[in-house]
Amino acid sequence: MAEFGRDGLGPYDTPYGQGHTAQFKLMVDNNSGSDVVASLDVVTGFGGNILATRQVRRSDPVSHQEPL
Repeated sequence: MAEFGRDGLGPYDTPYGQGHTAQFKLMVDNNSGSDVVASLDVVTGFGGNILATRQVRRSDPVSHQEPL
């Protein structure tokens, strides 16, 4: 897997078919606010088709949560 670029985009990889999942492990310095600390996008075609988008806030649950 490629490393994230300085612009926060990537990593990009293409050999995957259906049935795969992505897992993100993020940590914040404190969870006392409700501001957005990250935006996660799942796309195909290097951004040509957005499959899912989620904004992560400091106040979001800190325990592991299975996606809906």
